Amino acid sequence: MSLKDKIKASQDIKSDVVEVPTWGVTIEVREFSLAVRDEIVTMQQAEEMPEAKATWEVLKRCCYDPETGELLFDDEDKEWFFKKGATSTDVLKKAALTINGLGVGAVEEAEKN
Repeated sequence: MSLKDKIKASQDIKSDVVEVPTWGVTIEVREFSLAVRDEIVTMQQAEEMPEAKATWEVLKRCCYDPETGELLFDDEDKEWFFKKGATSTDVLKKAALTINGLGVGAVEEAEKN
């Protein structure tokens, strides 16, 4: 197998299972692919996003049902999701930012590795 084939075949997207106690559920949070990270960065550069919208754009791209492996949220969920408690959504936001190296202390953690 060539080096390129090894890279293509590698399963390098990190994931973590996150419990959201206030909802009584467990959600899989995955690292962004390069393409998804590009979408997020492009969106943020194109417009100044309020925090809630930025959180939504991140979470709808990295939260998965741990049983089915399917993306958990889509645009049809936005209205009701925005009515959920900030404490609950912050659990997911923290996990998403951390796994994608965007959370507080991410630079320091990356420098350690």
